Amino acid sequence: MAQSRPINQYPCSQADLYAVCRIGWNSYLENQPDFEAFNTLYTPIFGTDALNEIKAAVNLPGFQERDEAGETFHIEMKKAHATALTKWKSLRSYIKHSYSPELHKPKIESAGYDHYPKAANFNWAETQLLLVAGQHFLDNNSADLTSGGMPATFAAEYTTASADFLVLYDKFTDAEQDAQEATDIKVVANNKIYQKLMAMFEDAQIIYENNASKRERFVFAQIYSMIKRPSNANGIGADAIVVAGKVLDANTLNPISNASVNTTPDGSVGTFSAVTDDSGAYEMKVSGLPTNSSGILEVNAEALDYELTSSPLPYETGKKYELGFELNEFIEPVPPTEPEPPVEP
Repeated sequence: MAQSRPINQYPCSQADLYAVCRIGWNSYLENQPDFEAFNTLYTPIFGTDALNEIKAAVNLPGFQERDEAGETFHIEMKKAHATALTKWKSLRSYIKHSYSPELHKPKIESAGYDHYPKAANFNWAETQLLLVAGQHFLDNNSADLTSGGMPATFAAEYTTASADFLVLYDKFTDAEQDAQEATDIKVVANNKIYQKLMAMFEDAQIIYENNASKRERFVFAQIYSMIKRPSNANGIGADAIVVAGKVLDANTLNPISNASVNTTPDGSVGTFSAVTDDSGAYEMKVSGLPTNSSGILEVNAEALDYELTSSPLPYETGKKYELGFELNEFIEPVPPTEPEPPVEP
């Protein structure tokens, strides 16, 4: 059976895990002779090796470092996506100028229109299909489109815009997979130092069975309660995040007021939302998340006469994140052409 991805075995955040582990092993070194008298494997080197393993786990890339490449490619890809969609919309315009009205529907659909609504809503796979269909239409109907006013340079510009998006799409997906691999390596290392600490703590309960004050130095929950804080310095809380940013018109970059930004976390009984002000700004606190946790939220932005836009937000609780949106105006789908009524004899 294939092995699943590793999951955290420790009941706290990474930062708290490292703190508890360091405190625990420093207590071990302070009382090392008692441990070696119980088991000869408990040498001074055993303790320093454990501290070095903690340091090695800490030095593995953290969440933001792992996510940086994917986030960077995501930003660049959104810019390339906007350029490519503009080229596709230009192609649609040339189709309308090149063919009689009754042919608009089949021609525009052949150029990929069925993929457009989802592509405009940042569905990357649908964008790929949209651009490929548009390229096929360009290749097969160049003469007709030229007669409809398409500039001689447009075909090359379309191909370049499409290729730029697809290259960044490949880089983005690869970076996301690399981040997952790095995350698994970090989780495995964290689990290893946690397991080693708990094995030592288990023996300490025997060694100090008759010495309560010593024994408590080797209880995970006891150390954790000593270092745990109910909230971080900015007061957000260990079970919440704050998301803030602006919602803009994708074409003009003007602010959109009264837009709704919302999210429904997994396992939540409700939806958190905020409404933009006259400058397009919003701030939303999402609470009730698992304490000292990380994950991904799907955050949505919507406004009257604009298409719904969604964006994934990787998060760690207790932090504030900037997340902006650029909304595209809603485009009515091309209605099907009604057949002409039969002529009465």
